[in-house]
Amino acid sequence: MQDVRRRVEDGTLPAGKAKVVRLERSYPASAEEVWDAVTSAERIPRWFLPVSGDLRLGGSYQLEGNAGGEIRVCDPPHRLVVTWVMGEPTPEDSSLVEVLLGPADGGGTRLELVHTAVVPPEMWDQFGPGAVGVGWDLALLG
Repeated sequence: MQDVRRRVEDGTLPAGKAKVVRLERSYPASAEEVWDAVTSAERIPRWFLPVSGDLRLGGSYQLEGNAGGEIRVCDPPHRLVVTWVMGEPTPEDSSLVEVLLGPADGGGTRLELVHTAVVPPEMWDQFGPGAVGVGWDLALLG
């Protein structure tokens, strides 16, 4: 897991105080290639889960057996922001996932994934950063 760097900080969402988990990894590929890997319905299952939906700005998506949400920002090949909701959406449990792409030190592309979520204190006490999802670390490792 040395290839994935992780930071945890406090933040806010409209629903209240939130935890912000930032994961970063560099890839020996162009920003366009990495963008395609994180936004293409054909490529996402190679590193995460099958996805369906209207994968465009303003559209919605659903990951098989997992979260779904709306596509809020889509600025190829730099920035993607989606809501992240497990089950029926309510303002309290909606979180945001942001993917930022930029040049990596030494060449290639740096991917930063930022997941901001309102996490109940008892859940944070029990799971720590895993409350926002250890799956991100595993997915970025490929």
